[in-house]
Amino acid sequence: MGFFGKLFGGDSNGKAPRQDEGIEVKGLPYSLVAVPGEGALRRWKELQAAGQSEGFTPVILGDMEDMRQLWDVGDTITETPEALAERAVALDVRQWLAERPDSEPAEFEVEEGEWPDEEMEDCGFKVIADDDGEKFKETVYIAKIPTREAWQVPLYLRIGDWNECPPPEVHAAIARYWQEKYGAVLVCARYDTLEYHVARPPVDRQAAQALAREQFIYCTDIVHQGTETLNGLAATLLQGEKWYFWWD
Repeated sequence: MGFFGKLFGGDSNGKAPRQDEGIEVKGLPYSLVAVPGEGALRRWKELQAAGQSEGFTPVILGDMEDMRQLWDVGDTITETPEALAERAVALDVRQWLAERPDSEPAEFEVEEGEWPDEEMEDCGFKVIADDDGEKFKETVYIAKIPTREAWQVPLYLRIGDWNECPPPEVHAAIARYWQEKYGAVLVCARYDTLEYHVARPPVDRQAAQALAREQFIYCTDIVHQGTETLNGLAATLLQGEKWYFWWD
């Protein structure tokens, strides 16, 4: 049975569940909550507070099409979250960041660039908006991942391991590293997108530039197809409370 069949117990013509109604999907290791896109961040914060006592971590997955893509890509990864977590804990993030450019040197060539003269615009979280970013999606889904450890969320979603997108254990290890260092917590996820809220962002240019280098190594597309220079990225990170990663 396909994605829609699993979700509705029928086919893609089934009616979507009522907003904010809990949804259990057979074979899925987490439950879902349907909410209006406009209120998704507010509901995420409420669920985050509840999750600390109830033993789960919320993450916004986007709309039905976003989830279908997430499932289709993630189906290629068969290891359990527990097995992936062991690899994530064993991974030395600093060593991974130091060695990754050697795998494909041309991909990691980048201009430092000048520091932007104007303040960088906050575009908000993209997963809850339409492709043009002009309006909220009518309905999005929040997954209640069965762990209090927010860094483990990519393991349950089975994100990555295609093209230049790292495998789940790398996403998790880096999420753990940045959570400890910056208070970064994953808020939104699609198969090709991760968006974080950051409690302790860099407060000076040097720290922002160092972080920009790490983020570029982790996700080159945010510079090559985004800010174009490392300083362009660093300017978004300086006291910036939102981080965005996207892989092509």
